[in-house]
Amino acid sequence: MNTPVDVSVEIKDPLRRCFEQFETQCVRDCCGIDAIDADVAGVTEWAGTLAPQDLAVATAQLEDLLALAADRSRVVTSSFLNHVTVTDDARNELLRLLTTIKDGFTAARLALDEAADHVDPSHASPAPDICRSPKPF
Repeated sequence: MNTPVDVSVEIKDPLRRCFEQFETQCVRDCCGIDAIDADVAGVTEWAGTLAPQDLAVATAQLEDLLALAADRSRVVTSSFLNHVTVTDDARNELLRLLTTIKDGFTAARLALDEAADHVDPSHASPAPDICRSPKPF
């Protein structure tokens, strides 16, 4: 039987701010990820307040964390989240939370893309003047 490899993860901004935003049930130091009450609608709203580049960074951070958490050959430890995936239940709890956040990020990104596709023409930059007067003969 293979022994799982311990991996300690550090969670940095902007993803860190997401967890802090939804730390409403208790505090992570006491209850770990049970302190975080995130739902897709709330995460979508919060993520919509981020600059597009911050949302892209948070999404990449989240995807990396999801990949680590899903890898059953690893025991993932996060002192920030006060969580260890030492059991299947603990791993599944973390995966559910991360998936909820991912769904919220995806919805926020789609909303940003849709908003960009529907730019009000009165606020759009004018097209460059490429029409040139003919030179006199």
